[in-house]
Amino acid sequence: FIGDITYAQTMYDRYQGFEKTCRKYNVPVYPEFCLRDSRRGHFYFLDEVREFIRGMREMPEGFVCANDVTAYTVINCLSERGLSVPQDLAVSGYDNIKASILTASELTTASVETADLGRRLAQQLLQQLESPDNFHEIVYIQPQIMYKRSTEF
Repeated sequence: FIGDITYAQTMYDRYQGFEKTCRKYNVPVYPEFCLRDSRRGHFYFLDEVREFIRGMREMPEGFVCANDVTAYTVINCLSERGLSVPQDLAVSGYDNIKASILTASELTTASVETADLGRRLAQQLLQQLESPDNFHEIVYIQPQIMYKRSTEF
C-alpha cells in the first residue's frame, strides 16, 4: 500500500479497506512494502516515493495506491528502476482522475462519482442548517472498480 494515511480520513479509510480485504483473503500485509506517511508533509513528494522504491530489495506483486496521483508517481518510479506495469507488477489507484489520457486509460482505479458525493454533501449541510442539534452522520458512497491494463498479468 502506498498512500499518506495521515493526510485525510478518506486516505486512512482506504488503507483500512486494503487491510480488511487482505485479511479476508488471507493475504499477508508486509510493512516493508507499505509507505503510509510522508516525512515532509501530508502528501508525497516525488523524491520520497522514488527513495522508497529504490530502497526496496525485493518487490511485491503489486501496489494499491491511495489515489491515482500516487499511482502515477509509483509507475514512473518503477519505470526508472527498469520495471514495467503490469509485466513485472500491478498498480492500482483511486479516484479515476484524468491526469493523462494515456495513463488514465490504463490505470485500474476506483471511480468515485463526485457529482453524487457533492449532492449528498449539500443535502447533509442543509439538514444541519435546519436542525443544528441533530446528530451528524458519515456517508460512504460505494465506488465502482474499473479494471484496466495496470493490473493485468
